[in-house]
Amino acid sequence: MPSASAVTADEAVPTRSRAVRDRRSPFLVALGVLCACLGGLGGAWAWHQASHAESVVVMTRAVPRGEEVRSTDLAVAQVSVGQRVSTVPASRLEQLVGGHALVDLPAGSLVAADSVGELPVPPGSSQVGLKLAAGRVPAQGLTVGVKVVVVAVGGDTPTGDGTGEVGAVTLPEAVDALVASPPRRSDGGQVLVDVTVPSAQAAHVADLAARDRIALVRRGA
Repeated sequence: MPSASAVTADEAVPTRSRAVRDRRSPFLVALGVLCACLGGLGGAWAWHQASHAESVVVMTRAVPRGEEVRSTDLAVAQVSVGQRVSTVPASRLEQLVGGHALVDLPAGSLVAADSVGELPVPPGSSQVGLKLAAGRVPAQGLTVGVKVVVVAVGGDTPTGDGTGEVGAVTLPEAVDALVASPPRRSDGGQVLVDVTVPSAQAAHVADLAARDRIALVRRGA
């Protein structure tokens, strides 16, 4: 006949097992299942994002509005964006080179489909390219859209009626204009800049520019 102490020891093992099973809280079990589900959903979302990423054009350098876009300003990146976000596919990168920024393009930003193209010329206006000596253009502050005055200089003394004559060309002493492109330096150190002027004065401005008889003056706001 087994002793009382032996019976007590044998019965202790199932008693501890029942205690462990009793401590398994339904809340903890449910929390574990929830975490597993969330982990699976997170992995599925990450896979979906990676599998639906597109190759699009991004800016590697900040390009202000009106400035020409160069190949070194652009790069390709893999991104996943919504259908309402305007982007340019990587296959069109070369088509953007040589265009002009129609809006300010910050470094690292996505290039929208309508943010690079040809600068529009307002009706009744014409765009004229100028090549000026450094002393005939303000050293700073000439950005696209800034108001300037095209002034006839050199050679002739303005007449009393407020006009200056240069050869056979007569130009008002001051013609209002807008800067149409950011000024840049030529190889010879001259300043190249496009300006928008009234169409009626465009030929005169171009002729005086060819004679090197133009200066730009920045107007106050």
